[in-house]
Amino acid sequence: MGWFGRKKHPLAGRDLMTLVPARAIDSRRDDASGVVTVLPPRFSDAILGRFLQPRLPAERRHIRVVLETRGSVLWDGIDGETPVHELVTSFERAFPDDAEDAADRVCKWVYAMYNNGFVRFVGV
Repeated sequence: MGWFGRKKHPLAGRDLMTLVPARAIDSRRDDASGVVTVLPPRFSDAILGRFLQPRLPAERRHIRVVLETRGSVLWDGIDGETPVHELVTSFERAFPDDAEDAADRVCKWVYAMYNNGFVRFVGV
């Protein structure tokens, strides 16, 4: 516990580059364009997620978040075994023009995916 009863952030004091992300939700790949669409559930809280989510029509059960090309490449690398520093390396190989700030971009992207509940970290 932190100051005044606040909980510490689960990633506080950890090196993000050594963590191993794993997918927490489903996704689909568009064969024509190659981009990935991430499918978080429309309702995930205790009441609506349990009672309303299963009663929705199949096409309305999920929100569709379409990732860009760079995000799709990173999403493909998230397998529950590859640490973030290897994702940075694969990102640099796939996009050599962005190699200069690749580590910063990948870390921010992975952290945003974690905060939105799209990925989890193995062993955290």
